[in-house]
Amino acid sequence: MLETLYIKDFALIDELEINFSSGLNILSGETGAGKSIIVESLQIALGERASTEFIRTGAEKTRVDAVFHIPVVSQSILQILKEYEIELDDNRIILSRLISSDGRSKAWVSGRPVPVSVLLNIGNQLVDFHGQHEHQSVLKPSCQLELLDTFANANALSENVREKFLAIKKIDEEIANLEEMAQRQNRELDLLKHELNEIEQVSPSIGEDETLRNQLSYAMNLENIRKNAKEISELLSGSEFSV
Repeated sequence: MLETLYIKDFALIDELEINFSSGLNILSGETGAGKSIIVESLQIALGERASTEFIRTGAEKTRVDAVFHIPVVSQSILQILKEYEIELDDNRIILSRLISSDGRSKAWVSGRPVPVSVLLNIGNQLVDFHGQHEHQSVLKPSCQLELLDTFANANALSENVREKFLAIKKIDEEIANLEEMAQRQNRELDLLKHELNEIEQVSPSIGEDETLRNQLSYAMNLENIRKNAKEISELLSGSEFSV
């Protein structure tokens, strides 16, 4: 359950801390009293899209902290906490979000910096917003599967299957990489065989490459001599000393 919501410089709110009790909590008031602002601030802490427009006029940043008490932690949340080395304190988790006036956004889970997507992932599992255009998480296949595993007391088995699936997937990827490597090596081998076959058809002798280079150099020199001789001949034919 949501225990505490701390709001700082958000919209019209300077600073506010709300402590919720177990059971039903109701926020009531006239239109424009700020009820929707409180809901929006909670959505920000849960990783929803943020905007600098939420920052209170005159402030440079806004911050929202949401403290949740989770009696039974789901396997998916435990996996996220394990991935980011986050420890639960008395089954409590703190989701924090800071938005700066330059548009930058920072997120923390129990004091540990995380991507905003982590807040969204955890938040989707902790809170349902019911409204005209909102859908319930129970309609999500992943949530339905997790509820079924919990009801069947099969969370441990589900985690075991997930780990084995990931291991098999990794092996499949390694096999695919090896097959691709083998195909690449076969293509390179075919190319080498083709080049070797062309060399064998030419049947070069030892030192033939050096002989060919010398012949090419000799031919190029002859071409230069011919060109120079032609230029000299043209000069002589146009000279007053020509016969």
